[in-house]
Amino acid sequence: MYKHSNLGPNYNEWLKTAHLLDPPFDYFSFAKLILKDKHVTNLIYRSILTEYVKKSNKYLNEGVISLKLFEGYMCSYHYNHLANQSRTKEDGPFGSAFEKYWIKREEERTVESIRKRQLEGTSNITNDIVSNMERVIKKSCATSPHFSVSPSTSAISSTYIADEKSETSTISSEDIASCDISPTGYAYKKYDGLNVLDLDNPDILEYMSGTLLEESGASIKSLTDPPKIELSEPCKDILNLISKSSASAACIKSQIRSFIGTNNSLDESEYADYYFAESTLHHFLQMMTSPRNPILFPMKERTTAPITTIYLLHAMFLSCNDLVSFHWIERTADITGAANWDGICFSIKDKRLTPVLIEFSGGIHFNSTTEKEQRDESKMIRNMVKLLEYAKYVKKHKSPVPQFYCRFFNNQIFFEAIFLVDEETRLVKRTFCKIPCPVTPRELKIFAENIPAMLKWKQAIINYVIESQK
Repeated sequence: MYKHSNLGPNYNEWLKTAHLLDPPFDYFSFAKLILKDKHVTNLIYRSILTEYVKKSNKYLNEGVISLKLFEGYMCSYHYNHLANQSRTKEDGPFGSAFEKYWIKREEERTVESIRKRQLEGTSNITNDIVSNMERVIKKSCATSPHFSVSPSTSAISSTYIADEKSETSTISSEDIASCDISPTGYAYKKYDGLNVLDLDNPDILEYMSGTLLEESGASIKSLTDPPKIELSEPCKDILNLISKSSASAACIKSQIRSFIGTNNSLDESEYADYYFAESTLHHFLQMMTSPRNPILFPMKERTTAPITTIYLLHAMFLSCNDLVSFHWIERTADITGAANWDGICFSIKDKRLTPVLIEFSGGIHFNSTTEKEQRDESKMIRNMVKLLEYAKYVKKHKSPVPQFYCRFFNNQIFFEAIFLVDEETRLVKRTFCKIPCPVTPRELKIFAENIPAMLKWKQAIINYVIESQK
């Protein structure tokens, strides 16, 4: 008897008639249905067949044969890949068809990508023109008390009339509303062809203000806002102490030492936020007052990381290292395939769950170009889509599905996340905070102000990991 899977309605419809296919439970029929990349398709196909074999008692033999055929080929494929051997004839008809299918899909994807980029180039030029018209019209509507634009007036004629200051009349609220031209694609930033709505970008928020996008943006923003946290009293006290102190390294150092002396017996798990604040502030303060602060001088990427990003993240997650574990330099994750990462955070219970990716976009005054930063972030977002799809379709995580990431660039650390929101598979970017690695007392005070935001980023990750383990 057929039983529903928990992977989604499309898969349930496929399962109802999959035994009638030739061969039964045909892999290629499934791949054409879901149109995901090879890695995600393989994961979902294996997951849905495994679930079917466990729960169903009808057409069980066909399901088992299909699953064994697929798993046998994948084992052979991975063995040959690890042994650096070429494909052999032993793979049989399925292996040959598998290779040809994905080569053809990749060729089609490349052609489609080129076509999209050509269309996007034309679309962006048009959007630039329309956006400039919109700005001129809005400015005219806002500054001229004697300017009228009727709903039927075109953008071009309106601009011309505004410039020439032709006949005037009193403007109404309806007229102002008619000035809003909203090419919605302009509210998104593109990463390798992916549209991402950045809800913490001031330019995008300004653009959305007063348009139909504003209400939609506010709704999504509330769904993806950082979790609320309650800081412990010692943590509040030390942050308040730094906030009120003068911008003097000696003064701040003296106050921190005095504060530590009266709070050295606090439990490290219960007051993890306080210990994170105290240790990181003291860490940067020590470098600041040393004879030669290393952060002030050019430094390569992997020399910079241990005293900045790596130190900070280890200190942040020390109290919950039974839930997550960080691994560094040239690491790979199952879901993102061969992509190498400067750092990965794994769930202790499920190594396939990688809630955080980390990239170092250059060192300090060394190979830290804007091009490298943009290239690294595009690489991260492109691969994080795979992680989001795995979480949504395999782990069955409810919307919005988060994927967190951390970047180092130009002596700043960015704590960010991408969310997969609603059935439209909309990608939303949220920046919890971006902080400078402090080299002056004033920057240290700014760092201290951002500690609550960093702890919210941490809490969001822990909430996600705990939820995924249920």
